[in-house]
Amino acid sequence: TVKKHRYMAMLNEDERPTSWEEKLVYYADMRIMHDKIVLLKDRLEDGHKRNAFLHRANPQSKINMAKVDSLIYRLEKEIFKKIGLDPTAVTDEFIDLYKHNIKDNYNEDNNRI
Repeated sequence: TVKKHRYMAMLNEDERPTSWEEKLVYYADMRIMHDKIVLLKDRLEDGHKRNAFLHRANPQSKINMAKVDSLIYRLEKEIFKKIGLDPTAVTDEFIDLYKHNIKDNYNEDNNRI
């Protein structure tokens, strides 16, 4: 599972996430920056900046990053088509509201009200 969690795993057929669980873990990691949910675009840009020193010496690296990013955006479309939401709707506030609504539907014994 860890191999399927690496950024470049998308380029390797054996390491690419295939199950829904693997896809969701991989994608979720791509949306978290520090302790916040951010847009995929922002997270990828941040990762590229932080790892720029690794890619300067290797021209193929930029090509690979573009391929990986494209595959991650495709994964995002696959996930959000399935759940019927827009990716920009999933924010920290959205999650907090969801957790609050779930909590309101259960009593202190975790039984549905």
